[in-house]
Amino acid sequence: MNNGFRPQASGLRRGKSSAEIRCRKREAGFTLIELSIVVLIIAIVARIAIPRIRSVTGAELTATTRRLANTTRYLYEEAALRGTVLVLYFDLDRQEYWVAHAEEGTSTLVEDTDLLARRVVLSPDVRIADVFVPGVGKLAQGLVPTRFYPEGYADASVVRLVDDEGHAYTLRIDPIRGRAEISEGH
Repeated sequence: MNNGFRPQASGLRRGKSSAEIRCRKREAGFTLIELSIVVLIIAIVARIAIPRIRSVTGAELTATTRRLANTTRYLYEEAALRGTVLVLYFDLDRQEYWVAHAEEGTSTLVEDTDLLARRVVLSPDVRIADVFVPGVGKLAQGLVPTRFYPEGYADASVVRLVDDEGHAYTLRIDPIRGRAEISEGH
């Protein structure tokens, strides 16, 4: 019975519709708008991330200051435990610090080899700007000693640490408690 009606099987068409052609062209590449949006997203993420990456030196300054404060705490307690004077030397020319003690039987100072008292070389981004010693003044170069006594006190000293970004911490060694007090800035 052929009444002029021809049934078509769905999905079996041989020709492609214009929607299919546009979809395939779209899959071939990105439009200018899509690329612009991606570049904008990358710029926003970079704007947020770069200041945080730059603050790594700020983190380095904080870590260095805390390590120095912990060293002073250790020296205060260790001097009392050993019954001897321990000396924390700040080498402002080489930007490092280390601990020394008097050799038994002599008054010759030798560098301490304990794990917590070993020599510390500061990273290039962080430096000791100066050390203030009462009665002597502010020193910006040379070798500056701070002594920790077995009787439970220490030489009063103020150490200023700075980084390349202009951040600064001030570390005050309390002569009575022998502990370091940290404050931000100068």
